[in-house]
Amino acid sequence: MATIKEQVVQAGSDFKPVPGVIFSGVLNEVYHSERMILSSSGLKKISNETIFHYLDDPGLETKAMSLGDYYHGALDCNISGTDINDHVCVVPDYPKSAVKPIVQFLVDYSPDDPDRIKLMQKPIKELKEAAAELEKKLAKGRKVVSQSQFERAQGMAKALREHPKVGKLFNMRGIPELSFYQKIPINIDGEIVWVMVRVRPDLLIESETEIWIIDWKSIGKVATRHNIIETMKMLRYDMSGGLYREVVSLFTDKIVKFFLVFAESFRPAKEKVVMLEMLDSDLTKGMTSCRIALEKFARWQLKKGWSGHECDNNLGYHTDFKMWE
Repeated sequence: MATIKEQVVQAGSDFKPVPGVIFSGVLNEVYHSERMILSSSGLKKISNETIFHYLDDPGLETKAMSLGDYYHGALDCNISGTDINDHVCVVPDYPKSAVKPIVQFLVDYSPDDPDRIKLMQKPIKELKEAAAELEKKLAKGRKVVSQSQFERAQGMAKALREHPKVGKLFNMRGIPELSFYQKIPINIDGEIVWVMVRVRPDLLIESETEIWIIDWKSIGKVATRHNIIETMKMLRYDMSGGLYREVVSLFTDKIVKFFLVFAESFRPAKEKVVMLEMLDSDLTKGMTSCRIALEKFARWQLKKGWSGHECDNNLGYHTDFKMWE
């Protein structure tokens, strides 16, 4: 079977996901936009709640998610040799709930040399809108990141680069951010329903006999064994690893291993790095949970009916309901 690198297709401006294909260069917003192609996070949402909640989820970005994006971006640039400033626009930290800090930002960064006194007389809503517009202009298509978030992400990436063992990963010719698309057959009452899934390993390293999937993670606690185990259970990393291994294995005949690399994200504590390989038993258990969620989704695809606990139609939510307004 061809190597993973030999199978990679560069995504173009007319990109469309195709099952059985590995793409590089898929834009982050494009990769996350397709709800009918399930990711591990989507399967966790379906498993913990219902398909209704998954389809209705606006996918709003939290501060933790933003930090994770910047952290991943910094690591990707370290691996590929590109400049992080080509991808993000760093702006100063300033409270967006008070007039003076927003005015100071507008005065310092606007190319129009605005009048401070006139700005101070404007309502806070208008100032917020003006600041958001200025950030957009400064970004020029890049992602806006605050100085503090940027420094935290860079510090975490630096801790990984300088780690005596984990740092070696950056010299192993791995490929970051490959997007794998595949269809998985699910048996629903004797009928096969094909559900399309996607995985995007943070870093994939391929040797002659093995494939290593590296998943960069941040942890907001001291990276002790206890805290890492609790985090893994709470965020169901067994489901992530199980699906990643399952999908990547469909593209290779080599042994696929899944590793988590944690970096402490809090300040002012010194960053600590922990790397671990997930056991086969945990990955198998996680994939079993993924399959249960896939069966829920497949049943919904087949019947377009109840999207909650499909074993009991009295539970969950119906997908065809009338909104009272």
